Amino acid sequence: MPNLGDFVGQLLSEMSIARMQADLETVRLAELYAAHPLLKTMAIPRVRMPEVEIDVPVLVDTTGEVAQGQGARGGLSPEAAGKAFGEAVDARLAVLGITLAAVDRTRLQKDAVQAASSVSTPAEVSVGIRPLGDAMAAAAMNVIESRSQTRIAARGDLPDGFASTLAAVARDALLQTQTPPPRLAVIATSAAIQEAAKSDAVVRFHLKLAEQGMEWTTIGGEEDQRDTLVPE
Repeated sequence: MPNLGDFVGQLLSEMSIARMQADLETVRLAELYAAHPLLKTMAIPRVRMPEVEIDVPVLVDTTGEVAQGQGARGGLSPEAAGKAFGEAVDARLAVLGITLAAVDRTRLQKDAVQAASSVSTPAEVSVGIRPLGDAMAAAAMNVIESRSQTRIAARGDLPDGFASTLAAVARDALLQTQTPPPRLAVIATSAAIQEAAKSDAVVRFHLKLAEQGMEWTTIGGEEDQRDTLVPE
């Protein structure tokens, strides 16, 4: 049985596929119009769905349980995040020719975990990636700057913005180890809903879907051009 978010997401995906099929039909008609002596001067029809309203009945089957010590919106393990962060920092330093001693690597990971554990976030949020990442990066910089002076001196100073780089690395580590929130499993089959229709167990969602098109555009200068999607 699907989770509610997956079920609604699949509905949205199907609407997007319907829009694609309609556009493909427009392309086919455009070729037919171009080949016809009379039709080629006429506007080509294109069907769009600016707004779609649907009623979706579902049965709520089960709800996921909140893990101990975590909020309803998920959470994370500072230990797991600290390990992933330590490995990522080693990789970044290796590119600069810097290798921390084993004792410094252990201290870096330990200090990063302590820094993440010391940051308090609202219970309703459970996870604040940015403040946790900043705290972990600051702890890592203290270890790198205090324990690796000889290696850094042999290679030059750390590059500008390295602290910001570590903060981004820490946020990635936190995201990779983040525990997702509990899911809500539903039953959406017609037979089950018809069987429960006489009771109050059926939940109905009235969804109003608004269509917004995207189009490719090229940005940047001559040497750094890249394609990106923007609203049409």
